[in-house]
Amino acid sequence: MSHKSEAEYIAHTHNTARFFVENRQLSLVILVALCMWGWYGFQHMPKRKDPKIPVRVAVASTQWPGATAQEVEQLVTRQVEQSMAQNAFVKPPSASDFGIRSFSFPSLSMVYVQLDDQVTDPKKQFTDMNLKLNALNGMLPQGAGPIQFNSDFGDTAALMLTVASPPRTRLTWLCGQVRFAVPSRRHVLWSQEDRRRRGLAS
Repeated sequence: MSHKSEAEYIAHTHNTARFFVENRQLSLVILVALCMWGWYGFQHMPKRKDPKIPVRVAVASTQWPGATAQEVEQLVTRQVEQSMAQNAFVKPPSASDFGIRSFSFPSLSMVYVQLDDQVTDPKKQFTDMNLKLNALNGMLPQGAGPIQFNSDFGDTAALMLTVASPPRTRLTWLCGQVRFAVPSRRHVLWSQEDRRRRGLAS
């Protein structure tokens, strides 16, 4: 079994580390380029606490107390659908998705609308729909309405603040529940321990 000498290793062995050691100028250029690339990426990456997810779905709900589902369908739901369909950016319906979808119940109408995926400013289109629905309020049957248009499903920051920061009254109630949930046996044990310490002290 023969062993290669150090000179033979140096003469015949080539790897990445040796390449960059022998070409220091190239190594320095690549290092500077990587640092500049990292700085550019850091400056242009999003820095939001919560991701900005454009919500393209909204719902219009209309109450009509005492009306049957058929009356709600014919006199309210269809009117709302037609007003929403006037917007040119409603998503075309497909087998797996919807553009406008409605549900008619006794005394209640709910119409969902979804914007096309190419829409970059959903708020603008939802504002346009809301204006049309507000104009439709005066044309609804007696006792129906007003139309409640909700498009704020994507307000995750407000939801997180609501969950993380309960009102003071709620927090006080929770503390009271925890305090009363402590088993009474613990107070008995504390009393026994206190009497034991007093006995030892005396």
